[in-house]
Amino acid sequence: MFGIFPSVILIQKYPISYLENLIETVKLGYLQTFQQQIDTKQQLFIDKGIFLLLMHIEPLLLRKIIAKSMVFRTNQFKIKQIRKPNIIPINLLKQFLKSSGYSTKNDELECILANLIWKGAIKGYIAHEKALVIIQI
Repeated sequence: MFGIFPSVILIQKYPISYLENLIETVKLGYLQTFQQQIDTKQQLFIDKGIFLLLMHIEPLLLRKIIAKSMVFRTNQFKIKQIRKPNIIPINLLKQFLKSSGYSTKNDELECILANLIWKGAIKGYIAHEKALVIIQI
């Protein structure tokens, strides 16, 4: 949640090598790869008792992708004098999700964003089929 990941020494000291690929995936922000690894190793994670804990990472990954798009939008604001950098168009969010390996439709993306807002991962609101207005990440 705070962006702190276990070090290589910690992974070597304790037998959690089954999490190495998952940690790298989360660091890089690849949502589709994260979901694939959860699906393929689901029974192992359930046996270890960490499956539900790992399911809490997905909204954080989505928040990270939104934060990247917000940084991109802010840089556009500085260069092209866009009037409101806290308004992220839905199409831009779709492009960032696609770059992380996750393609989605507008309705599904709005549902995901609504869940992130409801869970408190981001603060803002959705302008239907137009944009996400960020108040605070």
